[in-house]
Amino acid sequence: MATRATVQLEELAAPAARGSLEPVAPRWQRDVLQRIPWSLRRWFDPHHYPRYRFVCEAAARVRAGEFVLDAGAGECPFKPLFAHARYLGVDSCVGDDEWDYSRLGLVSDLFHLGLRSGSVDNALCNDVLEHVPDPAGLIVALYEVLKPGGNLFLSAPQGWGQHQNPHDYFRFTSHALRMLFERAGFEVQYIRPLGGFFYYLANRIQMLPIMLFPPARRQWIEWVRLPFKLLATGVFGVAIPLMLMPLDRLDTDKNTTLTYACWCRKPSAPRPVE
Repeated sequence: MATRATVQLEELAAPAARGSLEPVAPRWQRDVLQRIPWSLRRWFDPHHYPRYRFVCEAAARVRAGEFVLDAGAGECPFKPLFAHARYLGVDSCVGDDEWDYSRLGLVSDLFHLGLRSGSVDNALCNDVLEHVPDPAGLIVALYEVLKPGGNLFLSAPQGWGQHQNPHDYFRFTSHALRMLFERAGFEVQYIRPLGGFFYYLANRIQMLPIMLFPPARRQWIEWVRLPFKLLATGVFGVAIPLMLMPLDRLDTDKNTTLTYACWCRKPSAPRPVE
């Protein structure tokens, strides 16, 4: 991976490799989650599946051969969806000590990417905005590197718990996001909640096994409680969400949500001065 301060996008953005899509999840869940097809996960995964569908929709809007900047890419879980494009994953690598950052194209502060202004066709920024001390500044930085008419696909949390400490600073309402986008100069295409109250409730209940079974100091304790941990995961992680998620249609306002998905465009021409 590159660590240069100033880079040419063409030098780093290679066609995205095809492979299994591995969403970001707690480490103890990942071996199980990555073996479950999305067609099944849609019924009990209120967090990862809606986000996956959002990025699929974003990938469908990207033309073949266009540049995609994944800002705050982490382990690049969505890289396979952009196999038709030229993908560049960038991250500062401070999110999680256990993550594998080897698929990144560039290690960099997102505020100082070193990319030419107006050189990027599409920017993807998934669940990153809450981790930077200056969200408005990051959105402006992404606006600057996008070409006129370029797309920003961004997701940001409203209802998550604190995570990736100490780099967790903000939560967002739809009104705050719209304000940030419009102040940066973007044209907002949509800001929509990825599920409502019952998705939120299902996800919070899925956290119970983590709370009930924190890591034990002795390995034998882990083995003794393993059957109970598996049972709790089946009940709280799958069965109850299966019952709750269909009820989400009752929440027509969806003012309580886990995440907002946003699509914005940089204007094709400068706005006239009023």
